[in-house]
Amino acid sequence: NDGTATDAARAVAAADAAFARWRDVPQSERSAIMVKAAAAMRARRDELSAIVILESGKTWREADADVAEAIDFCRYYARQYRQMTEKPWHGDVPGETNRLWPEPRGVVAVSKAREETSTDVKWLLEIL
Repeated sequence: NDGTATDAARAVAAADAAFARWRDVPQSERSAIMVKAAAAMRARRDELSAIVILESGKTWREADADVAEAIDFCRYYARQYRQMTEKPWHGDVPGETNRLWPEPRGVVAVSKAREETSTDVKWLLEIL
């Protein structure tokens, strides 16, 4: 990857500018976007696997497994988001009420070891 710190700063600034709008998108729509992202990744699975190979030196089998895992993470978190929205009440006990509001946390830039491809996707989805 030939990205620079300046590229990362620009990307973070653009994401930060769009964050309030994204945060206000209904959870069901954010889930639908995750499902569409998984479908787009599945459609380009071979291309994405080739990129992983070029950037990390992994074998085709390892790269393909990483991409497949990333696709699974997108679909999994889309389902989790929907479930949290459908059942927002959690942990009620006598005398108190607890409620979960799934909401994006903010913008982040991550630079990690190249061999952690699918794990990066999972981690990023968790903070979204």
